[in-house]
Amino acid sequence: MVSRFDGKQWTVVGQPFGGEVESFAVFDDGSGPALYAGGSFDVVGASPINRIAKWNGIAWQALGSGITGSSTWGYSVHSLVSNRKTDEPALFAGGLFDFAGGNVSGSIAKWSGPGLPPTIIDQPDDVIGLTHHPVTLSIEVQRPSDASFQWRVGGMDLLDGGNITGATSAVLTINLVHMSNAGVYDCIVSNACGSVISDPATLTVICYGDVALPADGLVNVIDLLALIYEWGHCPGCQHDTHRRQLGERE
Repeated sequence: MVSRFDGKQWTVVGQPFGGEVESFAVFDDGSGPALYAGGSFDVVGASPINRIAKWNGIAWQALGSGITGSSTWGYSVHSLVSNRKTDEPALFAGGLFDFAGGNVSGSIAKWSGPGLPPTIIDQPDDVIGLTHHPVTLSIEVQRPSDASFQWRVGGMDLLDGGNITGATSAVLTINLVHMSNAGVYDCIVSNACGSVISDPATLTVICYGDVALPADGLVNVIDLLALIYEWGHCPGCQHDTHRRQLGERE
């Protein structure tokens, strides 16, 4: 039996355990923090639950096929420890047992959760690029080691090649940007449990010589006139500061 004290009184938590409860840990498998219990029990209430259970707020539930063994001394989970890494959370169980989830374990096992689709932590941002200069788009997800990436532009998959690198990684690089690279980009992030699509990010490309605002994507006499108009005094520029210093010495 597991009980909880709220500062005033004890209350029973769920159905009684059919065996000893020897350890507790709080672990977040991506669905929120929850209490886990380990011990020598094989049922909770009328439900078969082998040696490890999760409290979901309403009832105790099994973790897969649980912990099993063949020892004549019996088998049990003596200790539970959760790590604090938010990118790859895991719950570790130690004790006397041979199998965890049907796999040979040797008395220690790791539980990473039932599996969830990827979670995007940081979405790609809009970016402005100059022609013949590189730009990058990036995305950050939880558990990146379990994820795969596919960048798209206008809903079409990108491939590495030409001026594109990182089309299937968390960081997309476009080297020597062309005007044709302008568009709306997003990234599909997938794992064994599903996929998510990032927010769209717009790449605006400005021609390097297109200095007149608003930019029209062309280099023409309007840009030349804008350059002539700005010719000479450049407040704050290193060259302008150096020129004034020379004038003061003269």
